[in-house]
Amino acid sequence: MKKTIYLVVTMIIFIVVFSCKKKDTVVYSDTAVVSAFYVKSHFSNDAKNYTFVIDEENKLIYNPDSFAYGMRVDSLTPVLAPKFTDAVIDGEISLNGSDTVWIDFRTEHVLTVTASDQQTKQSYVVRVNVHKVDPDSFVFVKMDALDFTNVSMSKSVMTEEGIVCLMNKGGELAVAKSVNSVSWEAVETQIEISADELDLEHATVCENGICVLSGLDIYKSRNGAIWEKETTTSDFRILHLLFSLGGKLYALGDGHKIMRLNGNKWEVANETDRGFPVRGEAVCVGKSPTGIEVAYVAGGIDSDGNYLSSVWSTENGSYWVNLSLRENSFGKRAYASLIQYASGLIMIGGENADTIVADDFLYSQDYGINWSKVDTTFKLDTAGMERIEYVERCMASLLADGIGNIYIIGGRFGNAILGDAWKGRLNRAIPGFKK
Repeated sequence: MKKTIYLVVTMIIFIVVFSCKKKDTVVYSDTAVVSAFYVKSHFSNDAKNYTFVIDEENKLIYNPDSFAYGMRVDSLTPVLAPKFTDAVIDGEISLNGSDTVWIDFRTEHVLTVTASDQQTKQSYVVRVNVHKVDPDSFVFVKMDALDFTNVSMSKSVMTEEGIVCLMNKGGELAVAKSVNSVSWEAVETQIEISADELDLEHATVCENGICVLSGLDIYKSRNGAIWEKETTTSDFRILHLLFSLGGKLYALGDGHKIMRLNGNKWEVANETDRGFPVRGEAVCVGKSPTGIEVAYVAGGIDSDGNYLSSVWSTENGSYWVNLSLRENSFGKRAYASLIQYASGLIMIGGENADTIVADDFLYSQDYGINWSKVDTTFKLDTAGMERIEYVERCMASLLADGIGNIYIIGGRFGNAILGDAWKGRLNRAIPGFKK
């Protein structure tokens, strides 16, 4: 009986001693310097995944990658390191209590931490940034305009060296180059024929740079400076170039034929039906979600003069699929511009019976099946202090640089040739923008 009492007393003493030692192991920081910070949300588990920067110079704590649009920040718990004898929000709310403290971070707050000496204190302003713009909106900034004096036709393409703009200036080929459309520089050009003989409207990026058709001659250039001629043959008249896919050039041939260049000889890749466009189509090439290169042909005018609202796609130029659903199409139009961007297709502009279309910015998340209108904002500077009018257009060059930027260059409004340039982003393409 005595042994049992002894064992029980010993266990009680051990528990008490162990508990005291565990409590004494809490080590508080000797300095009032926050080294790590994040927040937990009452509504979302995603909040803790955002990184916060601690700016010691300005005594500011903030998240450089803003929270997703629509994410609630009115109930967040700050978590910081190391341990402080006290950590207080706005001089009133202690974070060292046993209960979780939820703070409304729709506004800034002051965090004050106290070191182990209970005398050394330091305060930080804590700011939680949240995207305040709808992720489905485009924001464009106007860049330097090109000199379009006496220009009758232009086409811009994206090359490895940047944007190259080809212009027919009074029958002469003029070339301008820009890294990001912030500024343009003229390129001295050497070519043996006049611009009137070149099909600049259908100039395209090919394996060796830029390709422009003139009859059955293809003029190629790496950057628009020096051009080399390649003569081809064909059993059918070539109407115009379409795109480059899988390292081969494709063109539209007379008689509803898709032509593929094999060496120096054009061969028939496929024969299309009468609903396929013969002019005014929008074209782009990109990679599908599976990583396979795909070409898209949208809208245009068929051989009977009908304006189209179809989207055709192909992986090899031989087999084509019509992706269009009539009730969700983008509306009949020709001379629109098309590009793969933000995990889908973007279409801008176009005309129908010589009238510029009203729904000029459309997005298809499922690559051409369903389309929805995209809200757009146009401004003169990156600060967004001055909004500016954007002229609706057709035949614009629509480009992307691979790092999230998209460009609109030139185009036509009625009989006016436009020389303006715009650089923007679809907000859903920016990290942190989610719905």
